[in-house]
Amino acid sequence: MDILENLKLFYGIAEEDESKDSFFEALIDEAKADAMAYCNLTVYNNSLDSTVCKMVRYKKTQIGAEGLSAQSYSGVSESLLFDYPVDIYKALNRFKKVRTL
Repeated sequence: MDILENLKLFYGIAEEDESKDSFFEALIDEAKADAMAYCNLTVYNNSLDSTVCKMVRYKKTQIGAEGLSAQSYSGVSESLLFDYPVDIYKALNRFKKVRTL
């Protein structure tokens, strides 16, 4: 099962429904690029698919609230979030290549 099929299953979208495919494909491409950059990879490794799927789900939840992890209306305080959660980085660390100079 590829990443797009997995995401459709997760969100309860029918396999034949292609209305959100381009949206998910853009998020998938962005997550793959993030994973490859973090892991110092020049070629995508299909073993990253499950982690990339988690990254896409995380990115989707952040749409509309980019960088915001907590917000209080009465106290007017906000906490900002700039990164993926720790569990995603732990999964990516298994694929990380050491960069030599």
